Order: sequence, then structure tokens, then C-alpha cells
Amino acid sequence: ALALIGSGRYAALPVECLNDEGALRTRRGQRLSTQDFTELPPFEESAAWLDADGRLVAIGARARDDHFVIHRGFAG
Repeated sequence: ALALIGSGRYAALPVECLNDEGALRTRRGQRLSTQDFTELPPFEESAAWLDADGRLVAIGARARDDHFVIHRGFAG
């Protein structure tokens, strides 16, 4: 299913939201933890990570050990 994200763009990926601290850490390329998300992404599935305003921050994935991988970051 397609999901509407910021500026009328659509994502064919699952959409997950970062809290304010998580969005800042993602933009800085810093290590993320489970506490950086308002709801945890599914395991081993790429997802669009949005900030609280619905802007795309990154495409990333969550590994089974709760290690988060940023595949592609986007300027905010």
C-alpha cells in the first residue's frame, strides 16, 4: 500500500515515526536506539522514517538485535 508522506509524496515502504531526539540523531548519522522511535519498525524490513512533522528523514531498517541501519538519509 502507498502512504502519503510530506509534501504530497507517497512511499511504497512501511512508514515509522522518529521522536524529536531520534530525528536529530538520524540526521547526524548517530547510533539509534529503540527509544528514538514513537513506534518500533518491523524487524529486517526497510521503512521510511519520518519526523514528527511528517518529513522524510531516512530509509532504514531494524536488525533482530535492535541495531538500526540507515540506508539513505535525507536533508531536513
